[in-house]
Amino acid sequence: ITEDIGMIYMLYSAYQTIRGPPTLRQTTVFYCASLWGLRLVSFVGYRVLVRGRDFRFDKLIKAPAYNLFGWTSGGSWCWINGFCLWALASNVDDRSGPLTWLDFIGLAIFVFGLFIETLADLQKYSFNVNTKSGQNTTWIASGLWGSWSRHPNYVGEIVVWVGLAIVCMGGADSSWLGGYGASEVFAKNALRLATVLITPVWSMFFLVFTSMMLLEKRGDAKWSDSKSWNQYKKNTPVLFPDRLPTMLEMRLS
Repeated sequence: ITEDIGMIYMLYSAYQTIRGPPTLRQTTVFYCASLWGLRLVSFVGYRVLVRGRDFRFDKLIKAPAYNLFGWTSGGSWCWINGFCLWALASNVDDRSGPLTWLDFIGLAIFVFGLFIETLADLQKYSFNVNTKSGQNTTWIASGLWGSWSRHPNYVGEIVVWVGLAIVCMGGADSSWLGGYGASEVFAKNALRLATVLITPVWSMFFLVFTSMMLLEKRGDAKWSDSKSWNQYKKNTPVLFPDRLPTMLEMRLS
């Protein structure tokens, strides 16, 4: 919860550093990121304060080395995950006026990602509501968690940051996406492009090599002898699905 509140404050602080009146693009991106932050802190608050615990934090509380890792990785995640936002806030050339087609594509991707991860969380809440944290004797294999993805909430999270990064690429001036040849555009803006792309790459890397790996390892430890579990793993992609979800999978039940 502290980490997520810190991230929301970083968003507010970065927005205040924008020189001159914020552009429509800057305001839109930071409002979208703040909406994402409020959703996240609400989710984590529910998990800790209502559900009571999260096994991933048990070692962080008891062992000093894990505790240090938790704080440092949390701070690093907040900073690196926001690179596209910090780049947009510091872009004094972003005076392009109306949003472009690229911005609307990015915003549509952001909305889709936020919808997917929120729906996945709600489906998991519905699955866990009558069971104390850590005491489930089975796994969720319904809705988006069925044959679509074993971690649909992480799919949504990654898609959210891909969308916002696309919006952060837009604007600037004619030298950013038009007015020059392709080679000149990328030569002139290679550093900015690389900075913006750090966000979605880092988001996926961090999720895959922290929470997702821990959850997969825990699932194998609990149910590796179960034919149903092994069949579920065989039939359901670990992360990215190979198709869009159906209306049946998008129900809360």
